[in-house]
Amino acid sequence: MDLVVETERYPEAGETIIGGKFEQNHGGKGANYELDPEKIEKLKDKIIEAENILLQLEIKMAAVEKIVEIASENNTKIILDPAPARELPAQILAKVDYLLQNEGELNLLFPQSQSKSRLEKIEDLLKRGVKNIIVTKGEKVL
Repeated sequence: MDLVVETERYPEAGETIIGGKFEQNHGGKGANYELDPEKIEKLKDKIIEAENILLQLEIKMAAVEKIVEIASENNTKIILDPAPARELPAQILAKVDYLLQNEGELNLLFPQSQSKSRLEKIEDLLKRGVKNIIVTKGEKVL
């Protein structure tokens, strides 16, 4: 359940402000989580027509795998933001054109190797077939 309060402006750090309109919406995993390979098959034409597709891991992994499969077979560029971060199957990484993650997500992609440097992790991703890697650190791109 998402609890949403409208305000006239964003509060400053540590500030309490008066709220306005209040709504309760379906939250949590939301509608995206209901996306499964069967539903994706119905969207296949849209994936094929797209020049690029941007994915996050807020949908089921089977859905991500199906979208990546369709996109890679049809030369649709795949941009993957691995959030919420978790280890990814090799067959997905090998087909990703742009992996866009923050530094924390980069660490979570390699839970078994926390001692590796950032550069070693990036090199490992390149060896796994990722074509381009963008790592952000807050407001800065590394």
